Amino acid sequence: MGGGGSNEYSQVGYRARLDTVAEADDSAWLAPLNTSWTTTLSDLDRNFRIRTIIHAAFGGTSDQNATFALSYSHNGGSFTRVTPTSSVIKSVTSDVSGYDDDDDATQLISTIDSGCYIHPNGCIVTNNNVTGIFNWYYCGGFDSEVEMEWAVRLVGSDLKVGDTIELQSRLVGGGGGIIFPGGYTYSIIIYIQSPTVNIKGKEAAVDGKELLIAQS
Repeated sequence: MGGGGSNEYSQVGYRARLDTVAEADDSAWLAPLNTSWTTTLSDLDRNFRIRTIIHAAFGGTSDQNATFALSYSHNGGSFTRVTPTSSVIKSVTSDVSGYDDDDDATQLISTIDSGCYIHPNGCIVTNNNVTGIFNWYYCGGFDSEVEMEWAVRLVGSDLKVGDTIELQSRLVGGGGGIIFPGGYTYSIIIYIQSPTVNIKGKEAAVDGKELLIAQS
């Protein structure tokens, strides 16, 4: 974090979605706003995105080159920075053409109504650049917000049924990042659950995918 600003950052919202749409497309969400979600082992090792709202209570100056990263905690352990080679969850290059590092993040989930949404300085972060760096401009004495969207993937070989993964946006610094002084309004938690199996006659479906039962 650079500049001389005295902003009290906090994470005040989030939402997850599939890595299948353009950045500005308000769709493909995995769960409602500020709602944790479950996934199964069969859905690991696939790209998805986590979008966070970072709020700043301004101290009266701009904060140049504010630098943020995403960190994770596995089963309640210490927080570790998400990188292209991290275990449990790693940053990835998006499957969507044109979804690139440091592109502007459209206001999709922020609902700030008495301050400023800082555009074009929110950003999206993929494998090539695992931190988001931008200038957080003075907002006339009002609070302000940005959205950051991270392209990531859960690492199947490091996870099992019953595991939990918590995610936080943090300022860059130390092994797991620097906790926002303003705190975290909502906890971003992913739950790994057993697959759902439905059997009907000679057919079965695992997590909605139909299978044919072999007859002896």
